Amino acid sequence: MRKFVITLLILSVCLIAACSPETTDEEKRKVGNVLLTVFPDPNLAAGKPYGYLFHFTEAFTKYKGKRLAINAYHHETGEQIKPVASEIIIEPPPGYSSLERYTTTFEVPYSGFWRYEVTLDGEFYAEVAVFVGEKKMDKSIIEMVRID
Repeated sequence: MRKFVITLLILSVCLIAACSPETTDEEKRKVGNVLLTVFPDPNLAAGKPYGYLFHFTEAFTKYKGKRLAINAYHHETGEQIKPVASEIIIEPPPGYSSLERYTTTFEVPYSGFWRYEVTLDGEFYAEVAVFVGEKKMDKSIIEMVRID
């Protein structure tokens, strides 16, 4: 049931944000082919850096020598951040023949739905919708106050 509710929310956000109906919760499809799948840290929350695994599916020649960048757009506020600045792709990650395992770490400031847009040489390539959880309180900064 939880998976159904999350899927329904993601689809609603995509429709409201004018995302392509081909976008699922973490995949972007183009003419029936999955271009990109994103696997965020399971504990993903706002206000702290978390890791992401981007799984690109096309042959490495599609990416080699191109500048890859990721922009993030917060659905509710419209704020845009650039968590991954332009980076030239020279070779695949060790042990892989393409970008099956492109990893990065970044922080988003707000919880809620974010649209991550991937560009190659400044041109739109794919986008995914990701839900980011609420900020977690750091127990080391919580203070007890006694009022007499």
